[in-house]
Amino acid sequence: MRQRFITSLLLAAVVTGLVLPSAALASTSGRRNTAIGLSGLAAYQLLHGHTTTGALAAGGALYAWKRTSDASKAQRRRARYAQRYRSHYRYSRARYHR
Repeated sequence: MRQRFITSLLLAAVVTGLVLPSAALASTSGRRNTAIGLSGLAAYQLLHGHTTTGALAAGGALYAWKRTSDASKAQRRRARYAQRYRSHYRYSRARYHR
């Protein structure tokens, strides 16, 4: 009993350590690759008659595509803001020469 409890705690720690940093470090292209992989997995499972696994993979793929879309929109929004900021606050060098 004690060995099973310790094993489950270690497994939970490893899974938590693997899952949490990946969510924080995922780029737009990494999210797109995940969505493509999940879509392929869902298609494969559904074509081979594994409907439960296929449906779960399809749900994960839909969520991954949504996150990819949200990430690319946020990236474009940040780039647009940075471009506007740079264009309004750019000074010529002649202004600071004496």
